[in-house]
Order: sequence, then structure tokens, then C-alpha cells
Amino acid sequence: MAQITGTVTVRHEGRAFGMRLTFLDLATLQDEFGAEFDGIFSGTIKVPRLALMLRAVQLAVVSGTAGIDEATAQAVANAQLSDDIEVFNTVFATSFPKLAAKAEKADAPGNRKRAVKG
Repeated sequence: MAQITGTVTVRHEGRAFGMRLTFLDLATLQDEFGAEFDGIFSGTIKVPRLALMLRAVQLAVVSGTAGIDEATAQAVANAQLSDDIEVFNTVFATSFPKLAAKAEKADAPGNRKRAVKG
């Protein structure tokens, strides 16, 4: 059986919060934002959808911090993203390293799909 993936720990207002995305969180994000999460998995993401990033980090706080309520999780997610937008990538890569590596490989120069002129 696979081990549970990593948790990113952050501090907010003097308190520690864990952030970890789960498979259930990914399913929730698919329901709310579409199967490709606006291109995250295909490597076609251009402008990040901020609502998706906020919701993903909020879900990560809920999954990573026992007993936290949704409002506090949203406040933590908002503060963390406002401080460093890369926290989204950090949580995603820590929670799902294989998927993150696949997305990074798809987005590497030379692997992007080229437009074909008609």
C-alpha cells in the first residue's frame, strides 16, 4: 500500500496549519473547475485561475489540519497565497509528486504543442 503523501506546514497568526491535497480534494476540484483544472494536467495553463488556486489550498488546509473549520481554512489559504502564490505549486507537488512531475514535463520547452497554420 502506498504511503500518504507529504504535508506542507505553514504558520498563520501564530498557529501551525498543515496543507495536503488528497484524491478526494482532486475530485472536488474536478467537480468545481473541470476535469483538467484549467490545464494544470495538460501543461496548457496560461493564466492561473485564482479561485481554483484558493480553493485547492483551502482544501489542502482542511485535509492537512484536523478539526479546522472552512472559514479558518479559507483565511489561511488566502493569507498564504497572498504572501507567496507559489504555495499552490508547493502543496500540489508535495501532495502528488508524480502528477506534478508529469505536468512539469508536459510544460517543458520542446514538449509544448505547436500551433499549425492552416
